[in-house]
Amino acid sequence: MTIPFPLYGYFEDASTKSGKTGLADVTVNIFRVTKSSGAVSQIATGAASFEVGDGLYGYVISNADALTYDYLGSFTTASSAVSNKRTPAVRWDATEARATEIARMDVDMSSRLATAGYTAPNNADIVIIKTYLENVTYGLAALLAAINTRLASSGYVAPNNTGIADVETKIDGLSTYASVFLAKEATLSSIPAAIDGQLSGTHGSGVWGGAGGTGSISKTVTITVSGLPRDGVSVWVTTDEAGLNVVASGVTDAFGNVAFMLDAGSYWCWKQLADVNFVNPQVLAVP
Repeated sequence: MTIPFPLYGYFEDASTKSGKTGLADVTVNIFRVTKSSGAVSQIATGAASFEVGDGLYGYVISNADALTYDYLGSFTTASSAVSNKRTPAVRWDATEARATEIARMDVDMSSRLATAGYTAPNNADIVIIKTYLENVTYGLAALLAAINTRLASSGYVAPNNTGIADVETKIDGLSTYASVFLAKEATLSSIPAAIDGQLSGTHGSGVWGGAGGTGSISKTVTITVSGLPRDGVSVWVTTDEAGLNVVASGVTDAFGNVAFMLDAGSYWCWKQLADVNFVNPQVLAVP
């Protein structure tokens, strides 16, 4: 089964250190890696990207098979106003981002334990704290309570450094990271609409997501190739022969069917699938 597979790249303004907007020359190179064999092939070279906003630029692989392949790539600009002219193409995942940040904190603490001149306390407190941080399911409140209780325990020998304070600072910072990730998730939820508007305004008709239409009549379109139903075909419906006004879109199922909700009238139907040449557009009548 194939799906649209979005990738994103970020460019930083070299002077303000914020996201660099307005880059008109950003292109993308995409490589496909076969999971079973490791074979690599380039599927996009110098392809045009679209601007999402706040320094983010994107590209959508329209028919990706994420079960069979991994997809890697990079975004490139010739602008001298950015910190780096080439940036990796990534697929944003908020859960993975949280795990990455926690792993980065663990590296910071492990590095501190090995710093020259660091005197380890004569107890297992640091190990206990590190264990709590790795197992975040205990919750921030329980973790802070455990730390405060141990600091007050009789017989506790405090280390002659600021290690415990540094750990507490990192714990307090977890709430900041959480708000940042939530904000990013909110931003990402608006990306499909932004991409759809960008594609329609800049490149004309296109397919994004599975908007089935807002009409009152259900119309099923069946796509066949060489007489057999074909799944994974991107299908969209426009009100004009030029393909500028898209009113519905979707992808065919295993039976070659895709359903739209349309009002009565005449439309134009468009089809797209890699390595298949369809006749576009074709008249679609809704009684």
